[in-house]
This record gives sequence, C-alpha cells and structure tokens, in this order.
Amino acid sequence: MAEAAPVRPLRPPLATPHFAQADALRALAISLVFIEHVAIFGDLHLFGRFQDLAFLGRWAVNCFFVLSGKLLAGQYLVAIIRDRPFPSTSAFYLKRFLRIYPLYAVGILVGAVVEYVLHGYFAFTWVAGHLIFAQGFSLAFRDDPINGPLWTMTIDAEFYLLLPLFAVVVARAVRGATQRRKVGFILATLALIAVVSIAYRYLAFALFPGAQESFPLLVIVVRNVVGMASAFAFGTLLALLEELGVRRRLRFGILASAVGFIAFVGIISVKSSGHALHAKVWADFVAAFNTAAVLYTLSAIRSPRFTAVLNSKAIAVLATLAYGVYLIHSPVMRVVSSASVSRFGIGPVGSVGYCILLGLACALFSILLAFVLNRYVERPFLRLKRRVSNAPEG
Repeated sequence: MAEAAPVRPLRPPLATPHFAQADALRALAISLVFIEHVAIFGDLHLFGRFQDLAFLGRWAVNCFFVLSGKLLAGQYLVAIIRDRPFPSTSAFYLKRFLRIYPLYAVGILVGAVVEYVLHGYFAFTWVAGHLIFAQGFSLAFRDDPINGPLWTMTIDAEFYLLLPLFAVVVARAVRGATQRRKVGFILATLALIAVVSIAYRYLAFALFPGAQESFPLLVIVVRNVVGMASAFAFGTLLALLEELGVRRRLRFGILASAVGFIAFVGIISVKSSGHALHAKVWADFVAAFNTAAVLYTLSAIRSPRFTAVLNSKAIAVLATLAYGVYLIHSPVMRVVSSASVSRFGIGPVGSVGYCILLGLACALFSILLAFVLNRYVERPFLRLKRRVSNAPEG
C-alpha cells in the first residue's frame, strides 16, 4: 500500500525567533491591563458595575498565554514532525528562568515594600508563596492588592514546566508515523486540550460555586494552567501553521477576528443568572480565540508601511519595557493613588478626569522604573540567557 504523501517541508527553525506582531500585541495587552487597573484604583465605573472594565484584563491575559504558546511551542513541533533531536529540557528551563524570574522576584519585593510603607506590614507569607509560585495553589498566599497581576505568573510557570514533558509524550505517540499523520495527531491533541479545558471549568465551578464571585478562588480552581489551556492550544496552533508554512489569508483573519470580538462582547455582556455560568466558562476560550485570530491577521498583513510600524523603534521600546511595566505598575498605582488623595487632595475619586491624571502619573513612573529595572536587572540576565542559548549542548 502506497504511503500517504507527506505534508510540505517545514521551514528551517529560527535560532532566535522574533515576531514584531507579537511584540505589538504584547504591548497592547499590557496597556489594556494598565487601563483596567487605573479604573480599579480610580474607582471608575463607566458602565455602573464593579470592575466593569475587567474584560480588558481578561482579553489581555489570554493574549499573554496565546503568545507563550506560539513563541515557545514551535521548536518542539519541528522536533516532533521532522524527527529532529529535542531541545535540551534543562537548557529550556534555565532560559525560561533567566528570562522571567529575576524581574518577577523584583516585582514581588516591590509589592512587599509598598505594602510595608503604606500599612507598616511586611507580608512574609505573601512573599514566600509568590517566590515559589504558590499563589496559584492556596488562598493563604493570595493578597491581590499587594501586587495583583502576579497571579498570571504561576500559570506561565506551569506551562513552561509541562511543555517539554508533554512534547515528549506526543513525540512517542507518533513515532514512526508520516508527517501528515503527525500533523493530524497534533491537531487532534490541541482540540482535545480545548475540550478538556472547557469540561474542567464546568466541573470546577460545580465543585466550587464560590469561584463565580471570589476572584482569588477563581484563580486557584478555574483560571489555572488546565482552565486556561485553550489559550496555549490556540498559540500552539498558530506556531504549527507557521512551521508548516501555511499561507495566512487576510480576509479569513479579519472575519475570524470580527466573529471572535462579537462573541467576546456578547459573553461579557451576559447578565442573566441562567446563563452566567456558561459565560464564565466560555469567556476565556472566546478571548483566546479572538486573540489568536488577531495575531493571525497581523501576520497576514503584507503592507510595507504596516511592517515598518511593527518594526519601529517605538514598538521595540514598548516591547522591551512591557514586562517590567506589567510587574510593577500595580504597586506604583497603590502609591500614586494613595498620595494623590491623602497628600494632594486630587479628586474627586471615581471621575474620568481623576483617572486620566492617575493613569498619566502611573504610566510615567512605571515606565521610568521599568527602564531602570531593564537596564540593571533584566539585561544582565538576558545576556546570560543568550550565552546559554549559544552554548553547545552536551
């Protein structure tokens, strides 16, 4: 019996993949998180509901995870489909550690110092729990006002830990198969991951109904690496299309982005108690789909002017500082919002004008601090990461 025709050869993997559209989308996502938190600290309710701009953060968080899947899964897809040696697992873990942890640890300490300055209390338990990424496993380590955004770091860390191990399992399952069969198996696996993630979210809400109202509990039992797995699956799917050299079609991307956006707006607008559970279960899936569709669309645009914008120095600077801004903007907002009212009497709190001033001040201080942290903390470890990347394996 004739062997099935193989899929088109994959493009050679890049040694240091860099995607301008990913940088732009990451900068946008962190800007949305920043705006959401300005509204929270400024007590702004544009639509008359508590934290009514939380949908911005939901979209942004899924964007982070889609990007993680896209940027990190490609090297393993190449190894699986082309029967190439796997990247060193220890080197992968070390490079992820050097890229993420040093600045993350600084963000923890900044949050703890701000808590001590404002309230005279040093949160030892909070610090210890966050240093080992335990905030995603126990309410004992949750105190979101200290530095709320750090909850996402546990999910990223879990993904980093599981990706090489899961890739090995997939590789063994398709050993000896044709490339076409391997691609089909990977697609089926990604679909299964999405199905399991949705089923898990229904089960988690059934076992812990309080998660519908308590954000700390929601993060622990629902918004973990399993509950958010659809976002990583969508990112991996984008990486697979990239590695297979599949041509991105702009019209399809625009249509998918529009459908995803409409579905996301519809889900976050659900107020009926009879449909609220379904909305909470599917919201992250739809946000991840919309994010993936937007990233697909950006990669399909062939305009030289658009490419020039994505590769501009401004986007590069924003992307460079984005991680630092994400990690320290919340403590900055705590200090600035507290000082603006208690010392300077700026207000009224809850007004659009106050939030604009708060946002501008916090953006300025966050960017300045991120620049300092990038130069004296992030860059030295990134140089070490590059040396690890260039070192021969063995």
